[in-house]
Formats: sequence, C-alpha cells, structure tokens
Amino acid sequence: MKTSAQVKAYYQKQANSLFDYFNKPPKTFSENDFHAIRVVIKRMKALLDLLNKAEPRVHRKKYFDPFKAIFEQAANIREPQVKLKLLAHYRNSSIEKFKRELSRQIASEKLKFSKMMKVSLLKELQKSTSRIERYLDEADRKSIAHYLDKKTKVVQKLGSDKNLKPNGVHELRKRIKEIYYLQKMLEKKGHRFARTDDFQELLGKWHDGRVLERGIKDFMATSSLPAKDIPVFEKLRQKITNYNQQTYQSILREKKAILKSFK
Repeated sequence: MKTSAQVKAYYQKQANSLFDYFNKPPKTFSENDFHAIRVVIKRMKALLDLLNKAEPRVHRKKYFDPFKAIFEQAANIREPQVKLKLLAHYRNSSIEKFKRELSRQIASEKLKFSKMMKVSLLKELQKSTSRIERYLDEADRKSIAHYLDKKTKVVQKLGSDKNLKPNGVHELRKRIKEIYYLQKMLEKKGHRFARTDDFQELLGKWHDGRVLERGIKDFMATSSLPAKDIPVFEKLRQKITNYNQQTYQSILREKKAILKSFK
C-alpha cells in the first residue's frame, strides 16, 4: 500500500472511531470509553503534528481545536476515574470521603461531556477532518521518516540524561507518545518498536500514581478534614509517594534498554 494511502486509511479509522461515539448515549459510556476517546484523538494529533511540519499549509491549531475541547473534557472525567480506581482496595471511613468527592466530580464532568456531544460538534469535527484529509495524499515515507528521525533524537537525548529527574521522565513520556502512534501505524506487527509497549505501561503507572498523589494533597488542602482523618491521609500519601519512587527507579533501570529501540 502506498504510504499516503496507508496514512489516510489510518487517519480515517481513528476519525470514524471517534464519530461512532456520537451514536452512543453518553450515559452508557464506560470508563474505558473515555480513555479510548483520548487515545484516538492523540493518534490523530500525532499525525496532524507530522503534517504540520511537512506541509506549511496545514495549520495544526486551527484544525485540532474542535478535537481539543472533547479531548480535555474526557480528561476531566478520566483523571478522577484513575484516582478512584487506584483507591479501590483502600477500605477506610476517612478515605471514603475522598472517594465520594471523586465520584461527585466524575458525575459533574460527565454531565458537561453529555451536553457537548451534539450534532453541531459532530459536524464541526467532520468538517475539520475533511480539511485534514486533503493533505494526507501528500504524505510520503521520506517526510515521515525524517520527522520520526528528529523526534527519536530528542527521545535519545532526554533518555540519555544520567541525572534524569521526574520532570524529565514526564517530558520523556510525552515525547515517546509523539512518535509512538506513528511507529505503530507504519511498522509491521512484531517490529522492534513493539517492545516499547511495556515501557509505556510502566510510564503510565508512574504518571497515574503522581496524579493520585497530587489529588490527595489537593484534597487535604481544600477540605476541612477532622483532626482524626489527617494521619490517615498522610499515611496514604506517603504510601503512594513510596510507590511512585519505586516505579521511577524501575523506569531509570529500563530506559537504557528501551533507548536502543530509538536508534
């Protein structure tokens, strides 16, 4: 298959997956649906970033704006869902207060999401998709390879830092995701880039742990907790912090081997 046709088919598949959600009542969305929506839009954004670099006429911001709104609202639901899931096995009356607050946030953000899923938004997304597709015929393997080469060099540089700090790990995670979906699109099953799957999962666990840690801190700072609850939350926060540090060390141990996939 010609590269431009392969890229176009990939993009159309992602767009159709997103549009399918407009035929599904938002109240029936599962936790995985909100995650899937974000993944689909990330894939579309990665391809749009590529086109933006290869073709000056492609205005990434203008074309991506309609998708950004739904992406960010899905994130407003997904983040408290992640926190709630990580807290599922903690059975404590004090922690239950935090869980109830998270459940309230999820319900509130789902209502906002439901109001967004209108025919007018679908038409706007379809219009933006049609405009983007006009440029996909110009995609070629050479320009894609050049783009990926530049991106992989950034990953190599970040990952090679012997004193990689948590903020650096966060940046490394973002950079890998920028090229990950394009690699998966172009490479055959079983290619050497597939080994990054486990590393991506490790980075994801570390990121989710950090999200929960921040959530606990924010809840403690903004809620009028009784004195008896504070030690419970401090203990939980420390436990999550320790878990994040252990995961961070695992990332540092694994990154050297993973960087070999980006040469």
